[in-house]
Amino acid sequence: MSAHRVVLALFALAAAGCSLIVEDEVGDLVTNLNAKRDVRVTLLDMHPHIGQYNDVQIIRPGDPSDPTSRSEVEARAILDPLPVGCFELFWPLGTSLAATRVDFYADLNMDGAISPPGEDHLWRRNLTTGANGEGVLEFIHDTMFDDIGADPAREPLGDLSVALTGIDDQDGRLLVVSVTREFRETPGAPPQRTTPGILVVGAVEGGQVIRTLPGVLDQGSEYVVDFDFAEGARVCRGRVTAGAAGATVSSLDGFDCAVTDRRVVFRDVGPERRCVD
Repeated sequence: MSAHRVVLALFALAAAGCSLIVEDEVGDLVTNLNAKRDVRVTLLDMHPHIGQYNDVQIIRPGDPSDPTSRSEVEARAILDPLPVGCFELFWPLGTSLAATRVDFYADLNMDGAISPPGEDHLWRRNLTTGANGEGVLEFIHDTMFDDIGADPAREPLGDLSVALTGIDDQDGRLLVVSVTREFRETPGAPPQRTTPGILVVGAVEGGQVIRTLPGVLDQGSEYVVDFDFAEGARVCRGRVTAGAAGATVSSLDGFDCAVTDRRVVFRDVGPERRCVD
């Protein structure tokens, strides 16, 4: 492909709103690997893991030429417990272009930790690039496991802890929590939104939700957190500022629970994909 066509292709990816092309030190045009893009992961036929803890991590691999370089988690979804066997996760502008790997697992033995392949089901796959430049993975459950626990990615950011009680009116309902931060790519540029974190709770039980979404909050940054009950039946939106250890939401007092512009980051795709039971 000619250099001219490469430049045109990269500009086409800019639909995500980020500058994908920058000049390097000698003035050549190069891909800006720090530019943000959407990431969409579709996992199919995961029915053996309904009711279990599932963890999906979007990872920026380390530099293989640098022995001190470590892979890092850039975006994450925790599904605890997994409610359906076929689903889609969507992180709008959730990661950089350099985040090309997906590590994910189901806690099959339900011991609360990553166990060796077979005791848990663990996979490592790479994102492909979709038509609009988004990172894409479509995966059908298999038994070709990877020992992701032997080479875990670093988690440089803080946790979002959810400790809600007194929400008995939401018992039995699906809860999807999304974590979003505004950012500007350059001074004076319009603000954009990145969503690095998703927490899916299959059903609220006992009028409470006690969960942790690890490694998604940057200390000192403000985040918008959405609590989406029963696929939009009630959406509460509020703001938190991350401290050194992250942030905790222990009450929805002060949240706006009349939100109408619902942000869909988790979707059951079973009917449309004719998933196997």
